[in-house]
Amino acid sequence: MRGSSSLPIVIAVAVLFAALGAYRYTRPLPPLAIAYQVPETITPQPGEPNLPWPSRGTAAVAVEGLGIVAMVGDEKPRPIASVTKMMTAYVILKSKPLKTGEPGPMITTTAADISLYRRLIAQDESVVAVAEGTRVSQYDMLQALLIPSGNNIGAMLGAWDAGSVDAFVAKMNAEAKALGMVNTHYVDASGASKESVSTAKDQLILAQAAMVNPVFAEIVNKKQAQVPVAGTIFSTDTILGKSGIVGVKTGWTEEAGGNFVGAAKVNVQGRALTVYSAVMNQDTLETALAITERLLPAIGTNLKYVKVISTGTTVAEVDTGWHSHANIVSDGEVELLTWPGMQVRIGVALNPLEVPINAGSDVGGVKVMAGEQQRELRLKTDAALAAPTRWWRIRRN
Repeated sequence: MRGSSSLPIVIAVAVLFAALGAYRYTRPLPPLAIAYQVPETITPQPGEPNLPWPSRGTAAVAVEGLGIVAMVGDEKPRPIASVTKMMTAYVILKSKPLKTGEPGPMITTTAADISLYRRLIAQDESVVAVAEGTRVSQYDMLQALLIPSGNNIGAMLGAWDAGSVDAFVAKMNAEAKALGMVNTHYVDASGASKESVSTAKDQLILAQAAMVNPVFAEIVNKKQAQVPVAGTIFSTDTILGKSGIVGVKTGWTEEAGGNFVGAAKVNVQGRALTVYSAVMNQDTLETALAITERLLPAIGTNLKYVKVISTGTTVAEVDTGWHSHANIVSDGEVELLTWPGMQVRIGVALNPLEVPINAGSDVGGVKVMAGEQQRELRLKTDAALAAPTRWWRIRRN
């Protein structure tokens, strides 16, 4: 009788354990434990850049792929003189594009152009000779604008493009705004006016955009050229070709002082790069040029390519809680150009992870950013992540 009376208890206990096992088995799995192994930011080159900055005025430097990397002085807008002509040429080539080797449309010199030429000569401004009725190609006009820095050519090109110099200047200011040149304002197409103002930083924004155009880059890299009427014209950039310098524009007035926005080719670990500097508001143009000749090559000595992520770098570790482990690794490498003090940002984005996951599965991506550089890699598992066994599911607390 005792055996029969205890049977319901045994059955009840068995049912209870079965229910507990079923509960444990069907409960959601605990979240995977993910431990990230890469920092959000790194500084491959700690410290400050070593550059021969000017002792007065303002200056800034930029690097292809990094953008503007350093500057000295304030960002107060100041007169920039004939550096203004970079924007004049930029707007002309954007409005009326030329391919390399194309002369472009012809521009006929008018009586008004001759009057302007004579007036500017009387004012002792920089001019390029013109003659009434002469047909000059757009390309030659750009050469006369950028190489010897003809103030009269800036006004002629502006009126030809927009119908009037005032209308053209409005286009110049619109382009400055579009490029993000927040401290720049133009009132003429030549820079003769002290009211055409900008900063070293803004002019580097423009120089980088302008040098992308092969026609612009070709012209500013010429020491001399032949144009109608004026004949042989010579560059005001007396350091062109030295220290890898390939342009871009000089500027001088009493109000602006000596200004030079320069570009040069440098070699960094066997790779060619273009670097830029803007040296502004110096005592003389010769001073601005001399500083630039030292500054541009020095930019290259501060640059270094660094491997930030190698193939198979562990970006994160994943543990399941049931003795299954895998590393999430990079499927490729990232090498970036770096500058002293520059931070590299690393962003990891994983897909929702649900077991089982096979070894080598794509589980997300990593984005690496520094300056204007941006690289992305896929991430994969280096081992399988197994689902838990039935026994583990039943036994877990």
